[in-house]
Amino acid sequence: MISKVSAAMLLMAAATAFATQPYTGGIALDKTEKLAQTSIPLPNGRPDAVLALAMRHGRAKGHFSGRAAAAIKQQYGKEIPIHVEAVKKEAVKGKAGCNKVTLTFKTTPEFERMAPTQSVDIEVCPNRNK
Repeated sequence: MISKVSAAMLLMAAATAFATQPYTGGIALDKTEKLAQTSIPLPNGRPDAVLALAMRHGRAKGHFSGRAAAAIKQQYGKEIPIHVEAVKKEAVKGKAGCNKVTLTFKTTPEFERMAPTQSVDIEVCPNRNK
């Protein structure tokens, strides 16, 4: 079982890799398997790490933390947890290695009226930089 500190350290390493490489580059599979089984912090609110994990493992979860959580608190005047889920769907026709991914942003039921669930289907192409 992975500790929260270890998960945060892995996320930082993963975030650095994602900033400079394609979605699937530079991260050992054993590390991504562990990350895909937990909710990873998204301090800037960008779902890149969650999308990358979903492309490798079918689905992944994250949550706003740091600056992203502070921005939500500033906007709504209270702390509202924002959870992010990515689920890999079908392959994109004519684009090798690309898949549709459903990306969902949601909160807990008590805040649903203030911040309703939002989902979007997007194309994710792991080898976009090659």
